Amino acid sequence: GLVANENPQPPYGFPEIRSTLVQDLLHHCLQRNSNRRPTHRWLACHPLTASAATV
Repeated sequence: GLVANENPQPPYGFPEIRSTLVQDLLHHCLQRNSNRRPTHRWLACHPLTASAATV
């Protein structure tokens, strides 16, 4: 069966993410518990996506 990777570090060779906005967005979206993931409204208001959402 599938085994969850409990290591919080990105996989080897994964590029370092320096943008705090990208880190914040990924932190919220990649929650294991789906009930803790953001709604589409939250995503539309996030500073990283808000400017793109109005285009």
